[in-house]
Amino acid sequence: MLKSCSGYFVTAAIFSLAINLLYLAAPLYMLQVYDRVISSASEVTLVMLTLALLMAFIALASLDAVRARVLTRASIRMDRLLAGRIMVAMDNLPTYLPYIRSGALRALAVSSAGRWFAAPDIPSVSEQGFGEFNATLWFYVAAPTGIRRALVKGFSDAIMTGLASAPLVTKIRSIGVLEAPRCAEDLAAHIAAETVKWRSVIATAGLEPQ
Repeated sequence: MLKSCSGYFVTAAIFSLAINLLYLAAPLYMLQVYDRVISSASEVTLVMLTLALLMAFIALASLDAVRARVLTRASIRMDRLLAGRIMVAMDNLPTYLPYIRSGALRALAVSSAGRWFAAPDIPSVSEQGFGEFNATLWFYVAAPTGIRRALVKGFSDAIMTGLASAPLVTKIRSIGVLEAPRCAEDLAAHIAAETVKWRSVIATAGLEPQ
C-alpha cells in the first residue's frame, strides 16, 4: 500500500523541502534591509527586496496548496486501497482499527495471547487453532550505553508517572494501544525474554539472516 503511494510522498517531501527553504525569505529580507538599505538609504534596493519577498511568499503559498492537494490525493488512494481491496494484511491493530470499526475491513484474528481489549469481538490467532501464538508490538525508550544510573531512574520514573496519567491513558487506549509502564530493570528482563523466544522461533523455522 505504501509503495503504491510512494510517488505522492516523495512529491510532498520535495515540496516540503522547498517550502522550508522559502521560510528563510523573511529573515534574509531583514538581514538585507539592515545590511544594504539602511546603510545606503537606497529606496530602489528596498523596493526590489520587498518585491522579492512578496514573490517568495506567493511561491510558498502556492507550493503549500499543491502539497496539500498531493497529500489529499494520497489519503484518498490509501482509503481506496483499504476499502475492500486488501486481500490479506498483518499490521499493528491501531493502523487498521478505524477501518475495522467502520466495516471497510474484516479482521480475522489478533496476534496477542488472548483477545485484545480494543477489539474484544476479534478472536486471537490461538483461538483460530494455531497453538500458543503471542506476538505483540511494544514500545520503549532507550538511552546510550554508559548513561548514569541516576539519569536512567529519573527518566524511568518520569515516563511511568506520565503513563499513569488518566488523560494520557484514555488517549492511548482510544487508538487501541494498552499502556504497560515498567522500570528499567523490568524492561531489560522483558527484552531478554523476547530475545530468547524469537531466537528459538527463528531457529525452529530455519530462517537465515538476510
